[in-house]
Amino acid sequence: MGDTRQLLGSYLAAVRKGTGISQEKLAADAGLSTSTLADIEQGKTRTKFTTLAAIIRLLDVDLDYLFEIITEQSPADPRRLALERRLITAGRKYPVEQLDLLVRMAEGAAPKAGRVEE
Repeated sequence: MGDTRQLLGSYLAAVRKGTGISQEKLAADAGLSTSTLADIEQGKTRTKFTTLAAIIRLLDVDLDYLFEIITEQSPADPRRLALERRLITAGRKYPVEQLDLLVRMAEGAAPKAGRVEE
């Protein structure tokens, strides 16, 4: 397994960039200096749990996916992360019935080969 700090940092940086939040804004909102956030994103420093929790909350990070990233079960693809964040944000605006319809439509549009069932 790779360096967990680097995997975590690159994932958080990718999510931050994908959501369009500047390093300066996220650092200020999390009560950090920009250089500290940069060090976290580059995997140069150990992060206190309370700091990591603040960053995760501010970025609205999916914890299941976060653990997949840091255990190298999934690569941190910035484009994919940005699209997933947009999809999650958009999905929250719909009533459950409409969201269910959107999910079923997306599943029907997905290629059949390699499709993963939950």
